[in-house]
Amino acid sequence: MSLNKEADLIANNLDQPFNHELKERIKELYKQEVALIINKLANTGIDRQLVINYEAEIEKVDVYIDSYNKKGYKGKAIKTKNKVPSTVRIRKDAPYLYVGSIDRRKAYPYRNPSESEVYASFSPTGESYSYDVVNNYVIINDIRTNVFKGKYILIQDIFENPEEVLSKYDDIDGHDIELPIPNDIKAMVRDRILNTLGQMPIDNENVKSEQQ
Repeated sequence: MSLNKEADLIANNLDQPFNHELKERIKELYKQEVALIINKLANTGIDRQLVINYEAEIEKVDVYIDSYNKKGYKGKAIKTKNKVPSTVRIRKDAPYLYVGSIDRRKAYPYRNPSESEVYASFSPTGESYSYDVVNNYVIINDIRTNVFKGKYILIQDIFENPEEVLSKYDDIDGHDIELPIPNDIKAMVRDRILNTLGQMPIDNENVKSEQQ
């Protein structure tokens, strides 16, 4: 069920089927509650049904790395053209569950910038083959980027707003896309939102319908 349909269902249960402002509020609450529930459940294991593939367009950029011996060197790096959508904060060893080639033949391990510099400096081939994240951009530290032929990299994770990622591949409103969320989590979210909003007064006199 899509985010729009979930909002319609909950608004109907609150006997407010035409309250557009309420539905927009429900959508925001829905995403918050999903993130909270996933965060708790992920401590016992990651449900692969929640993991989404994000194909990020990349570009090659020049970099200057100040290495441990202060001599430094110039090289190339691969950077995502756009910021990567936010993910649900769960316990894991890296920012994302997977970063690598679209065909999954080449995965990049995560290292923070200082670790990447040291690794590249001591590597006999001068290859770091790792990634870090700067301001939500993924940077792949690979000075041999001339051998990287792809235009996209694959990023897998549990995203805060899955509709934002999925709508990238479809020319429709992201709120109309089927949410990749198990039914038991959807049921928990509905109950929590109904309990929250059901205890709060609704201003029926100032209700704005979707037609207004």
